[in-house]
Amino acid sequence: LDDVYFEADLEWFQFVPPAPPQPKGKRNKGKSDVFASSLVVTTRCRDLLPAADTVEIDLLEEQDAIKLLVTESGQSSDHVMAESKEARNVVRECANHPLAVKSVGRWLSLKHATAGVISSVEEISEDVAKSIDRVLKNEDPDGPDMIYEIMGMSFSPAVNGEPTKVIKFCFAAFVQVFCQEDYVSEYMSTAAPPMIPWATAELLFETLLHMEEAALFEEGSLFHAQRKEAIVLIPEALSALGVLKLITTFELDEDESVDSSRDGLSEERFLQIMHTIQHEYGEYLSKHEPNLKPLTKDCERRWNRAFVEAYLKQAADWDSELPDASRDYGLEMLIAHMLRAEMYEEAAGHLADETFVRGRMYTLGRENATRRQISDCEKLFELVSEDPKARQTADPRTYMVRAYEALGAALGSDGTENTVEERRLYSIESGRAHYAVGFSLAEKRCWSAAIAHWESSQELLLSSLGMVEFVAAILYNVGVVYSEMNEYEQALASLKQCLRIRGAIHGEEHILYAQTIQKIGDVFLGMSDYTEAMESYNWAMDVMHIEPSHHRVDIGDILDNMGNIHYSKGEVPEALRCYQDALRSKKVELGDDHPELAVTYQHIGNCLSDQGDTDEAIAHFEEAIRLKELDPDGGDERDADVASIEGVLNNLTGRQEE
Repeated sequence: LDDVYFEADLEWFQFVPPAPPQPKGKRNKGKSDVFASSLVVTTRCRDLLPAADTVEIDLLEEQDAIKLLVTESGQSSDHVMAESKEARNVVRECANHPLAVKSVGRWLSLKHATAGVISSVEEISEDVAKSIDRVLKNEDPDGPDMIYEIMGMSFSPAVNGEPTKVIKFCFAAFVQVFCQEDYVSEYMSTAAPPMIPWATAELLFETLLHMEEAALFEEGSLFHAQRKEAIVLIPEALSALGVLKLITTFELDEDESVDSSRDGLSEERFLQIMHTIQHEYGEYLSKHEPNLKPLTKDCERRWNRAFVEAYLKQAADWDSELPDASRDYGLEMLIAHMLRAEMYEEAAGHLADETFVRGRMYTLGRENATRRQISDCEKLFELVSEDPKARQTADPRTYMVRAYEALGAALGSDGTENTVEERRLYSIESGRAHYAVGFSLAEKRCWSAAIAHWESSQELLLSSLGMVEFVAAILYNVGVVYSEMNEYEQALASLKQCLRIRGAIHGEEHILYAQTIQKIGDVFLGMSDYTEAMESYNWAMDVMHIEPSHHRVDIGDILDNMGNIHYSKGEVPEALRCYQDALRSKKVELGDDHPELAVTYQHIGNCLSDQGDTDEAIAHFEEAIRLKELDPDGGDERDADVASIEGVLNNLTGRQEE
């Protein structure tokens, strides 16, 4: 099997022949299924066969390169062209590189129609020689190499005696809009180029060619007179040049049978870039090609916006379950195109559209649809938060909450599950989805919405799984969020319920049990109930000291908080001992240079300052600043902490003005 992308394609060929006949009187001891067939597979997807061998091959021999040139040009391998001096010159100029030879062969096949076989190979030989000569004379290190030059020539057929930019422009747009690594489908093999529905690619070409009509189609040219026909031929031309591969899939319609003529099958066509170098050439065209510079300025935003606007003009029945590759592509990827086009309001509207979200469920499945919704929401939140103009009219938290409300409604709609087991699995999937959404909301400090989704998750998982650790973890998270909201009674109620479940499942000497008690202590500390907090911390420490080497950081955190209690009560020596013990415990696991140690150094500095040991206090404050500045993700909060500690240092050293 050559050029395999999907695991399912391998499964069709996992034949298990019957076991060989056994000699009389001997039994076959259950080994009838071990005589699997051997299968030779080539693939560009390393993760498809992670344990497979990599076969290193040499460059083509000259005769093999000529054979490749001839066959890619559409002729039989024994054609008279294979003996020509021009064919030999072409492969030598290409240094026998397979992709270069293939590109020239495809280019040659298009020339045959107008110039004849022999004369076209003569023309190509001259053109290739000119291309290589330009490469050799080009002193720009970022300029095109041999393969780029050859592809550039093949992408620029002469129309009315002048090379056209249309094919180059369309290929640059295909790569820029559909094939950017950060914006491709998450659910295909990561090593494979994305498969783009033919109709979707055609829509992009039609839209952009219409937008740039004046620059691309000279009045009076063949392209200008027949631009509609030209638009249809662009995918065909890129496929004929060996740059885009045409993939056709067939899907059996429900309740229909299929015969050898493929009647009853739904056909979909896709386009896919065939080689990494070709993809890189498309990137080069959109960023560096001199002839396209006026057309590619701000191309990511402009081209994505044009594509989205054209796509939305089509009637979209988002939640239809009928096969439609173009609609399926839009359900997964349209939001990403909107974000790249800075169409934030439109993206937020679709993410909050229950019909759109329900369509995602049908197309991607509940789990993948949830992941995609979360990914899009978090990206939208990030982009709006970073855009001062967008923040003036939009609240990213409101966008996120509404989008997740639509997801929750889609998860809660009646499914097609009929059996008890199907309904149980539906509840588990929906519960996991609500759990993930709750985390996303909590990270953006949308506390109330996070709690609502976690409570939905708890209800679904409790009904389908019973009292399991997953349910306890949800209760723990709810307790943490209530604590952040200073809703301490609700926090204690959730954490104590979590504690009962973890005690029943794991026992009272388990680390999860101890960590729950620790968090209860934190809540009591927030309530200034120091007695209950100390009791909880001592209880948690007793459990953690069963295996202290596994819990050094947790023990350090508890000691830090115990120090805070002593310090709040004015018991400075006791506080200092706790902080110093916390520092020793944490450093065993974190080392000497971890930013998390900064807070403990600051606490020790405060105690030493109160005791009049100014020099030692200054040393600890300076170390706290050093560690804070090592945190690459601290942001404004880190900078504020550093400024605060510097203020304390200036006060200690008599520089009150500073």
